Amino acid sequence: MKKSNIKNKNDGLEKEARMHSTRYWKLRTFLLLCVISVTSLCAIMALIYGQTTTTIVVDSVSDVKIGETAWVNITAETITDPKGIGSYAFNLTYNPDVVNVVSVRGGDAPFNADPTNNTQNPSGWTYITAYSTTPVKVNGTTLCRVELKAMTNDGSRDLINLTVDELLNPDDEDIPNTVINGTFTTLDEVPPAITFDVSEGAKI
Repeated sequence: MKKSNIKNKNDGLEKEARMHSTRYWKLRTFLLLCVISVTSLCAIMALIYGQTTTTIVVDSVSDVKIGETAWVNITAETITDPKGIGSYAFNLTYNPDVVNVVSVRGGDAPFNADPTNNTQNPSGWTYITAYSTTPVKVNGTTLCRVELKAMTNDGSRDLINLTVDELLNPDDEDIPNTVINGTFTTLDEVPPAITFDVSEGAKI
Protein backbone atom coordinates (compact mmCIF):
# COMPACT_ATOMS: atom_id res chain seq x y z
CA MET A 1 0.00 0.00 0.00
CA LYS A 2 1.26 3.42 -0.85
CA LYS A 3 2.28 5.77 1.92
CA SER A 4 -0.19 8.36 0.69
CA ASN A 5 -3.06 5.90 1.07
CA ILE A 6 -1.96 4.95 4.58
CA LYS A 7 -1.72 8.62 5.54
CA ASN A 8 -5.18 9.33 4.14
CA LYS A 9 -6.59 6.36 6.04
CA ASN A 10 -5.00 7.51 9.30
CA ASP A 11 -6.26 11.02 8.71
CA GLY A 12 -9.74 9.60 8.18
CA LEU A 13 -9.57 7.58 11.41
CA GLU A 14 -8.39 10.61 13.39
CA LYS A 15 -11.17 12.72 11.89
CA GLU A 16 -13.76 10.09 12.78
CA ALA A 17 -12.36 9.84 16.31
CA ARG A 18 -12.58 13.60 16.74
CA MET A 19 -16.19 13.53 15.50
CA HIS A 20 -17.08 10.82 18.03
CA SER A 21 -15.35 12.76 20.77
CA THR A 22 -17.21 15.94 19.84
CA ARG A 23 -20.54 14.11 19.85
CA TYR A 24 -19.72 12.59 23.26
CA TRP A 25 -18.92 15.95 24.83
CA LYS A 26 -21.97 17.60 23.27
CA LEU A 27 -24.18 14.81 24.63
CA ARG A 28 -22.50 15.00 28.03
CA THR A 29 -22.98 18.78 28.15
CA PHE A 30 -26.64 18.44 27.11
CA LEU A 31 -27.33 15.86 29.84
CA LEU A 32 -25.56 18.00 32.43
CA LEU A 33 -27.65 21.02 31.46
CA CYS A 34 -30.80 18.89 31.75
CA VAL A 35 -29.83 17.80 35.27
CA ILE A 36 -29.10 21.40 36.29
CA SER A 37 -32.43 22.58 34.85
CA VAL A 38 -34.43 19.89 36.66
CA THR A 39 -32.61 20.56 39.92
CA SER A 40 -33.23 24.30 39.64
CA LEU A 41 -36.91 23.72 38.86
CA CYS A 42 -37.27 21.48 41.90
CA ALA A 43 -35.61 24.11 44.09
CA ILE A 44 -37.95 26.82 42.80
CA MET A 45 -41.01 24.62 43.35
CA ALA A 46 -39.81 23.85 46.88
CA LEU A 47 -39.56 27.56 47.62
CA ILE A 48 -43.01 28.26 46.22
CA TYR A 49 -44.73 25.28 47.81
CA GLY A 50 -42.48 24.82 50.81
CA GLN A 51 -45.36 25.39 53.23
CA THR A 52 -47.32 22.15 52.85
CA THR A 53 -49.64 22.23 55.86
CA THR A 54 -52.26 24.66 57.07
CA THR A 55 -51.41 26.07 60.50
CA ILE A 56 -54.07 26.47 63.19
CA VAL A 57 -53.05 28.69 66.12
CA VAL A 58 -54.65 28.92 69.58
CA ASP A 59 -54.05 32.22 71.41
CA SER A 60 -52.52 32.40 74.88
CA VAL A 61 -53.76 34.57 77.77
CA SER A 62 -52.26 35.30 81.16
CA ASP A 63 -53.01 36.94 84.54
CA VAL A 64 -56.74 36.18 84.45
CA LYS A 65 -58.34 36.81 87.85
CA ILE A 66 -60.37 34.06 89.45
CA GLY A 67 -64.00 34.24 88.30
CA GLU A 68 -63.16 36.50 85.36
CA THR A 69 -63.01 35.53 81.68
CA ALA A 70 -60.74 36.06 78.70
CA TRP A 71 -61.26 35.41 75.00
CA VAL A 72 -59.00 33.09 73.00
CA ASN A 73 -58.98 33.11 69.20
CA ILE A 74 -58.54 29.96 67.12
CA THR A 75 -57.02 31.18 63.87
CA ALA A 76 -56.07 29.70 60.49
CA GLU A 77 -52.68 31.41 60.44
CA THR A 78 -51.63 29.92 57.08
CA ILE A 79 -53.94 28.26 54.55
CA THR A 80 -52.20 26.13 51.94
CA ASP A 81 -55.14 24.43 50.22
CA PRO A 82 -55.99 26.56 47.14
CA LYS A 83 -59.65 25.63 47.59
CA GLY A 84 -59.67 27.06 51.10
CA ILE A 85 -61.27 25.83 54.34
CA GLY A 86 -64.92 24.82 54.08
CA SER A 87 -65.50 23.18 57.46
CA TYR A 88 -63.80 22.15 60.67
CA ALA A 89 -64.25 20.03 63.78
CA PHE A 90 -62.03 20.81 66.77
CA ASN A 91 -61.70 19.14 70.16
CA LEU A 92 -60.44 21.50 72.85
CA THR A 93 -59.12 19.96 76.08
CA TYR A 94 -58.04 21.66 79.32
CA ASN A 95 -57.71 21.21 83.07
CA PRO A 96 -61.16 22.06 84.50
CA ASP A 97 -59.62 22.84 87.91
CA VAL A 98 -57.78 25.76 86.28
CA VAL A 99 -60.06 26.91 83.45
CA ASN A 100 -63.61 26.39 82.17
CA VAL A 101 -65.21 27.18 78.82
CA VAL A 102 -68.04 29.72 79.17
CA SER A 103 -69.06 30.20 75.53
CA VAL A 104 -67.94 29.72 71.93
CA ARG A 105 -68.56 32.41 69.32
CA GLY A 106 -67.97 32.85 65.61
CA GLY A 107 -64.80 34.36 64.19
CA ASP A 108 -64.16 36.33 61.04
CA ALA A 109 -66.41 36.13 57.98
CA PRO A 110 -67.46 33.76 56.54
CA PHE A 111 -67.10 31.83 59.82
CA ASN A 112 -68.71 34.65 61.81
CA ALA A 113 -71.82 32.65 62.75
CA ASP A 114 -71.62 30.94 66.13
CA PRO A 115 -70.36 27.36 65.70
CA THR A 116 -71.99 24.31 67.21
CA ASN A 117 -70.31 23.27 70.44
CA ASN A 118 -70.64 20.58 73.07
CA THR A 119 -68.97 21.74 76.29
CA GLN A 120 -68.28 19.29 79.12
CA ASN A 121 -66.41 21.32 81.73
CA PRO A 122 -66.35 18.62 84.44
CA SER A 123 -64.45 16.40 81.99
CA GLY A 124 -62.37 19.24 80.56
CA TRP A 125 -63.30 19.25 76.88
CA THR A 126 -65.29 21.19 74.30
CA TYR A 127 -66.11 19.94 70.80
CA ILE A 128 -66.57 22.68 68.18
CA THR A 129 -67.87 22.30 64.62
CA ALA A 130 -68.72 24.73 61.82
CA TYR A 131 -69.01 24.92 58.04
CA SER A 132 -69.37 27.67 55.48
CA THR A 133 -70.65 27.68 51.91
CA THR A 134 -67.95 30.28 51.21
CA PRO A 135 -64.50 28.83 51.89
CA VAL A 136 -61.79 30.71 53.76
CA LYS A 137 -58.66 31.39 51.70
CA VAL A 138 -57.15 34.36 53.55
CA ASN A 139 -54.29 33.73 55.98
CA GLY A 140 -54.93 34.94 59.50
CA THR A 141 -58.68 34.32 59.47
CA THR A 142 -60.12 33.66 62.94
CA LEU A 143 -62.34 30.58 62.75
CA CYS A 144 -63.90 30.93 66.22
CA ARG A 145 -63.46 32.57 69.63
CA VAL A 146 -63.62 30.78 72.97
CA GLU A 147 -64.46 32.50 76.26
CA LEU A 148 -62.47 30.98 79.13
CA LYS A 149 -63.01 31.47 82.86
CA ALA A 150 -60.30 31.31 85.51
CA MET A 151 -61.10 28.82 88.28
CA THR A 152 -58.08 29.45 90.55
CA ASN A 153 -56.12 32.41 91.85
CA ASP A 154 -52.72 30.78 92.38
CA GLY A 155 -51.00 31.53 89.06
CA SER A 156 -51.73 28.09 87.60
CA ARG A 157 -50.78 27.65 83.95
CA ASP A 158 -52.69 25.21 81.74
CA LEU A 159 -52.26 24.07 78.15
CA ILE A 160 -55.23 24.82 75.90
CA ASN A 161 -54.83 21.78 73.70
CA LEU A 162 -56.59 21.67 70.32
CA THR A 163 -56.95 18.49 68.30
CA VAL A 164 -58.15 18.79 64.71
CA ASP A 165 -60.75 16.09 64.14
CA GLU A 166 -61.61 17.42 60.66
CA LEU A 167 -60.34 20.24 58.47
CA LEU A 168 -61.91 20.04 55.01
CA ASN A 169 -62.00 22.07 51.82
CA PRO A 170 -65.35 22.66 50.01
CA ASP A 171 -64.98 19.29 48.24
CA ASP A 172 -64.75 17.49 51.62
CA GLU A 173 -61.08 16.72 51.06
CA ASP A 174 -58.78 16.58 54.09
CA ILE A 175 -56.43 19.52 54.57
CA PRO A 176 -53.05 18.59 56.12
CA ASN A 177 -52.56 20.73 59.20
CA THR A 178 -50.32 21.65 62.10
CA VAL A 179 -51.56 23.02 65.44
CA ILE A 180 -49.83 25.53 67.69
CA ASN A 181 -51.52 25.28 71.08
CA GLY A 182 -52.03 28.12 73.54
CA THR A 183 -51.85 28.49 77.31
CA PHE A 184 -54.13 29.92 79.98
CA THR A 185 -52.55 31.38 83.13
CA THR A 186 -54.44 32.63 86.17
CA LEU A 187 -53.44 35.65 88.22
CA ASP A 188 -51.48 34.69 91.32
CA GLU A 189 -53.26 36.34 94.25
CA VAL A 190 -52.20 33.92 96.94
CA PRO A 191 -50.14 35.73 99.58
CA PRO A 192 -46.78 34.16 100.29
CA ALA A 193 -46.64 31.91 103.35
CA ILE A 194 -44.62 33.39 106.20
CA THR A 195 -42.97 30.97 108.61
CA PHE A 196 -40.97 31.62 111.76
CA ASP A 197 -38.21 29.46 113.11
CA VAL A 198 -38.31 30.22 116.83
CA SER A 199 -35.37 28.82 118.70
CA GLU A 200 -35.56 27.99 122.35
CA GLY A 201 -35.61 31.17 124.41
CA ALA A 202 -36.09 33.47 121.36
CA LYS A 203 -38.88 36.02 121.26
CA ILE A 204 -40.92 37.37 118.30
